[in-house]
Amino acid sequence: MKISLKQLSFDNLKFTKCQTNLGTIYNLNEIIIFQTPCVKIVEISNDYITLQLLPTQACHLFYTKIREFESKLKSLFKKEIVSLFENSIFKVKIKNNKNFNIYFEKSLFNFYYLKT
Repeated sequence: MKISLKQLSFDNLKFTKCQTNLGTIYNLNEIIIFQTPCVKIVEISNDYITLQLLPTQACHLFYTKIREFESKLKSLFKKEIVSLFENSIFKVKIKNNKNFNIYFEKSLFNFYYLKT
């Protein structure tokens, strides 16, 4: 379901529990799709791209909602959650991630050819 980030609420999250040899995996029952804000590329390594949120209202809302989601997970599972963010900076694993695209001036880059 595509939803406005402002309207997104985590109060009715439902999960499916799955046991594996490596432990327990919890999957959201519904896919939540929302647009992410523009970011600045801080660093590109072989495995990760480090991004920083811009100081805009949309980025602040995105940051607030992700922190709200992390807080809800902590409350639901009674476990410590490692935050996605370190201040306004976060890392995205790009190795073998075919769903991650980088655009520059509306042109799509293939991130496998980007160099630091």
